[in-house]
Amino acid sequence: MPKKFTMTDLNGVKRPEWLKLRMSGIGGSDAAALMLPEELYKWKRPADVYRSKVEPPENERKLICEMGNALEPVIAEQFAIDNGKKVYNYRKMLRSVEYPWMLADIDRKISGEDAGLECKYQTFFGSRQVKKDPETGESLRDEDGKVIWESKYDGDNFPINFYFQCLHYLAVTGWKRWYLAALVDGTMHYRIIERDDPQVREFTAELIERERIFWNEIVLKRNEEELESWM
Repeated sequence: MPKKFTMTDLNGVKRPEWLKLRMSGIGGSDAAALMLPEELYKWKRPADVYRSKVEPPENERKLICEMGNALEPVIAEQFAIDNGKKVYNYRKMLRSVEYPWMLADIDRKISGEDAGLECKYQTFFGSRQVKKDPETGESLRDEDGKVIWESKYDGDNFPINFYFQCLHYLAVTGWKRWYLAALVDGTMHYRIIERDDPQVREFTAELIERERIFWNEIVLKRNEEELESWM
């Protein structure tokens, strides 16, 4: 079977070197910015992705990211307990052979499965969104005029940026599924994304194409004029 990806061992790699490695392609955390309009995902935009690839990397650490990194082993262990699985740390940066602009720095590999695990920690406000009128798209308000908040984790729902991150990893690895585990307000939430799901296949194909164009036509060519169309 043809090799799906190459690997760079990250053991012993310091943060500045890791940041430079991330500049050599598009990572999973970049995917949503290239797929979603600003009204659905405002936290990172195509211009942010572009700058992260062409400008010297910033070594600034954000507290929320540090908390997520610190809790990642806890979330992974709880996922394993709750789901009867074994997971292990995959300290490697993966690069797709077929789509060499696509990188993956994954949280965990599921033992005995062609599957990975993405671990997330969410604050109270990070797990909430303003409830919208399904017909008009306007924010809903209560009798006192205050906006109504709802959980992003109701039912099978997960934040859509996490979904596209997992699709990116599926494209890089060629594995069968990706598990999402999120610690939200002290409660664990889980979702499975299957590679063979028709919607997953459709969105993954679109994601690959959008990333290809962005990397080859905008990043490599330093085409900031074309970048405007992604804003």
